[in-house]
Amino acid sequence: RKTVLFFGRLEPRKGIAVLIRAWDLLAMGLVPLPRGVAMPRLVIAGSGELEPLVKAAQERLGPASLCHVPAPDRAGLRALLAEAHLAVAPALYGESFGIVLAEALASGTPVIAAANAGYVNVMTGPGEALLVPPGDAEALARKISSLFGDGTRHAALSDWGRAHARQFDVAAMAPAFEAV
Repeated sequence: RKTVLFFGRLEPRKGIAVLIRAWDLLAMGLVPLPRGVAMPRLVIAGSGELEPLVKAAQERLGPASLCHVPAPDRAGLRALLAEAHLAVAPALYGESFGIVLAEALASGTPVIAAANAGYVNVMTGPGEALLVPPGDAEALARKISSLFGDGTRHAALSDWGRAHARQFDVAAMAPAFEAV
């Protein structure tokens, strides 16, 4: 089964409740997956005050549908990204940049992100098609479903993400910092 990954702090502004509502819509078939596509598994990797909400959703949906992993170390995060088909970043507000986006894109994992002030600066060009309105669980569920139905588009976004993330690499950023 394919995996959708969220990684980050489990706090209200990160959109965890929105993600869980979107997952419920997919699990109940209210937002259908493409024909022949099995329900993916959602992995929520992180720690924080909303862990009880995540654990309750895991109990309701079952660990085969939703799996919680405490905040991973760097190697653990790399392993999670390597097995993820998609990453999601539904943060509602308060993002100045979005390092989680750059990390996922660099790994070749397309990211569906909320169109908050910080994320729109990272998700440019083809990445704009992966943005959803902050707080819109149905739009998030529909975007997840659409990327499971189009392998060619997924591959193109994966290639774009790897190339796009290079501009955020320290080797690319260092000259600009030195100039300042």
